[in-house]
Amino acid sequence: MRYNGSRELNHECAYTIDGEIASLEISGGADVVVDATIARNQVRVLSNTDDFSKLVVKTDGDRLEISHKRNTGNKEYKIFVPAFDYKVLSLSGGSDFEWNGCNVDILAATVSGGADCEIKGKCNSLAVNVSGGADADMDELIASEVAVVASGGADVELHAVKTISIVASGGADVYVGGTPQISEWNVSGAADVHIKK
Repeated sequence: MRYNGSRELNHECAYTIDGEIASLEISGGADVVVDATIARNQVRVLSNTDDFSKLVVKTDGDRLEISHKRNTGNKEYKIFVPAFDYKVLSLSGGSDFEWNGCNVDILAATVSGGADCEIKGKCNSLAVNVSGGADADMDELIASEVAVVASGGADVELHAVKTISIVASGGADVYVGGTPQISEWNVSGAADVHIKK
């Protein structure tokens, strides 16, 4: 049994997936965790209800799509996906995403619409676009080269080792750890960029 906030998640469902997955698309308020302990052909879901009809889990080629249908009421779902080497992430619509142990060469992440994500690990090249009040906590994702575009009240925390390109506008806050060379600096509006020493 697991807990999600104060609710007991004592109902379980499993979805079978085929092939290698390179891209994750998460929307509709879905709460997703990358779990290295589960089988690579399975998505596991825990819930406070035995009604899983409000959840959408499907694949399209090498893309895995996860979302909630509208009007889930008080139904809650915690979704665990295998630890593939994801190269593309698309998070929107108030979704939550957690990945501890990322180890990829190239990662492109788009986080929007109030989504929250936390990624820890390492990658060689990171491109991240954060907007619409979304939060991207990636300060424990050690990336050699980083390109970030942040707008619309976004909050972004990053760690760059070699270089970073920053485009920030519209009230965005960007926090950068490490000692990278800045290859581009385009900051406008009420955006703030903080270089951590």
